[in-house]
Amino acid sequence: MDIFTIGATVSIFTAFIMAVIVLHPEIHEGVIVKGSLIVCIFSLLATAAIVLKGPQYSQEALWRADTMLRIGLAGVCAGILYRAHVLGQIRRRIEKAQEGMYRTRTIMNIIIEPVHDIAFLFTSDFAKLERENKRDT
Repeated sequence: MDIFTIGATVSIFTAFIMAVIVLHPEIHEGVIVKGSLIVCIFSLLATAAIVLKGPQYSQEALWRADTMLRIGLAGVCAGILYRAHVLGQIRRRIEKAQEGMYRTRTIMNIIIEPVHDIAFLFTSDFAKLERENKRDT
């Protein structure tokens, strides 16, 4: 088994794992992330097909599949950042309602809030929080 076959096998396995994430009914990651994961899945399968074709595969086709993978990964990152931003707005609205007063925005808050949003995204049940927020509005 050569390095190209191993690479193609890893691409197929990774595409399978991503497909499970996209198709799983209890994983709510949003439209942007799902669409980007689908782009990644197709690019990984294309990479595997190109490499398994043999030594006559086109470097240009492989480059295009690799570019699509990077575009898909950039979309996943953008979707996660967008979701963190939306979740942060919900969190701040809840905190403001609990405090009962208006928080002034300082330069430091503008810098720190996105970091808190991303941290809150990874430490909370955001699907539950979004459902509660939709029910309240």
